[in-house]
Amino acid sequence: MMDGIFSKIKKGIAEERFLAILVLIGVTLVMGTSLYVSRYFLLRREAIEIEQFKHREVARLEIISESVNKIADTLVSDMFYTSSTLELKNFANDPSEENKAALTKTLLTFLKTKNSYDKVRFIDATGKEVIRINSASGLTAVTAEEDLQDKSDRYYFSESLKLEMGELYASPLDLNVEDNRIEEPYKPIIRLATRVYNDDNELQGILVLSYLAEGFLEKLDGTLTNPGEQIFMINENGYWLKGPSPEHEWGFMVNTTSKPTLADWNSQLWEDIQDTTFNQVHYNDGLYTSLAVTLSDDAETNIIENKEFNLSLRQPRAGEKRTVISFVPN
Repeated sequence: MMDGIFSKIKKGIAEERFLAILVLIGVTLVMGTSLYVSRYFLLRREAIEIEQFKHREVARLEIISESVNKIADTLVSDMFYTSSTLELKNFANDPSEENKAALTKTLLTFLKTKNSYDKVRFIDATGKEVIRINSASGLTAVTAEEDLQDKSDRYYFSESLKLEMGELYASPLDLNVEDNRIEEPYKPIIRLATRVYNDDNELQGILVLSYLAEGFLEKLDGTLTNPGEQIFMINENGYWLKGPSPEHEWGFMVNTTSKPTLADWNSQLWEDIQDTTFNQVHYNDGLYTSLAVTLSDDAETNIIENKEFNLSLRQPRAGEKRTVISFVPN
């Protein structure tokens, strides 16, 4: 009799243990499922946020690219105006002191109304400055004849001589050089030039507008919206036009040993973007988005046609590519 009682007790205990185990398994499954679902939705939300960041960065760089195109339109329009004046035509046909004075006055008036240019010049066919008007701090001044410079060895002069009639040359973005020295403080410049002919189609020289690009580079920071975000610009060789700090910038023109390139700064990023027009890469520190911007959408000819003005804008093949890079930290 006692054996039967003990047997029943043992059986009850076993059943209770079995039920406890079932309950424990059930609770574990519920908790595991709940954690899995929570983790799934957390990862899903993070993925959606990352996609939103990616789309936002693409939109940011597209706005910058549109700004570059607007600059190109302005340069073409301004060059059309200055190169089509009666005073330039008269000077090309008869470079007398009277016609020179009239042209100087016209170019001076133009520069006074345009605060986006550093200078405007007429350079003769040998590379000698004939007329030069500078603008600084809102003041314009005609350069004295004894201070005019020989620019025959400057690349933009030789490149301009390769133009066809009606073509415009746009230089790479670099620093202003005076008397064979880089001007300090640094002055980022894009030069626009066109050849000038007389009525007999004889080359008389080139007209050069020097666009101040510093304002554009500074405005890049205006596209940033959150702490930690950064915006950069490099040339096609990876040198910084706008870098993580001023100490990184313009290494292709000044003391390259102390001016790291993008490849020195982040070799993986340089490898990922150097041969692309657009790319997005996500590293441990954050999201990098890159977009190549030029003054032309035509990669084959690299010319902007302006049918309204019957002019075309050509850039050199070498050194023309500029890439804007945005960074959003994790």
